[in-house]
Amino acid sequence: MSLWENIKTIKVEYFNEYVNAIVISSDNKYFATGNYNYIIKIWSLLSGKLVKELGKPFSRNSLGDPYPESYYHKHGHCNSIQTVLFTPDNKYLISGSLDKTLRLWDLSTMETCHIFKGHEGFIMSAVVSLDGNYLISGSYDKTIKIWDLNSLKIIRTIQVHSPIYSVAVSAERNYIISGSSDKLIRVWNLNTGELIRKIEAHKRVINSVAVSPEEVFIISGSKDKNINVFKLLTGKFVKTLKGHRKAVLSVVISPNEKYIISSSQDKTIKVWKLNNGKLIQTLEGHKTGINSIALSPDWKYLISGGGIGFFKKSEIKIWKSRIQSYFIL
Repeated sequence: MSLWENIKTIKVEYFNEYVNAIVISSDNKYFATGNYNYIIKIWSLLSGKLVKELGKPFSRNSLGDPYPESYYHKHGHCNSIQTVLFTPDNKYLISGSLDKTLRLWDLSTMETCHIFKGHEGFIMSAVVSLDGNYLISGSYDKTIKIWDLNSLKIIRTIQVHSPIYSVAVSAERNYIISGSSDKLIRVWNLNTGELIRKIEAHKRVINSVAVSPEEVFIISGSKDKNINVFKLLTGKFVKTLKGHRKAVLSVVISPNEKYIISSSQDKTIKVWKLNNGKLIQTLEGHKTGINSIALSPDWKYLISGGGIGFFKKSEIKIWKSRIQSYFIL
């Protein structure tokens, strides 16, 4: 069964511009990419054309030396962008970086309106609660921080025993789900910071976690090449999806909880049936590992972004569902 077709490939301009993170706006009009070369790009989803750049790209002066961090800090991040997300109302974009900060960008002015400081290590992942009130960030400093997006202040720091690579949040139950380098998934209470449960999930680093929309399942992707499925409320193991030849870098789940989509360092995207673990389709065409994928809220589009390769430039691919109604089958 062929569910997706590649309708557009966007070639990046520079070798150091590979994509670390992708997000699609809730109105399906735009998608944003967070790049290795310090910048965020906002694109039209329908045309694939570049709309705006945020920040200054990494560059060197006439002597061949990199500009100081202060040069980039005036305009945006001064290190690689690891995570990007739109607020639910699409008025703001939030970015997290290896420079240990998160930035809140006003999309009406395309300027930074706030810098979130407090992490002491790389920021690897972030998510906004469905009501738009909270920002949750996970860092290499072994903490998860919860920020109030109304007051723009930190309200809670959760100490973890391992660097955090990915965070997700459940809409109704107010759970934070984290995946870390110690191979464990942890479920936390968003309101209290209390640890609810630990799940021994993988044999290697967990690169990506996702929660199903109905809050039934946790999906995780790991450097061990596998995707694992667990019950959210009990932590019970459900199944393992095997097929990638290298590390799984990103996982998403369809809104009706029937399909899982994964991307890997093996340069492929795989579409799986959740109920039986069957591989439905393998999407090929990327020349490098695929760091990030994002599924549009209306399920019509999938965006994928490539990573670094040996003398190969990164690419962004836009995929369109060939069978618009397949998610309800």
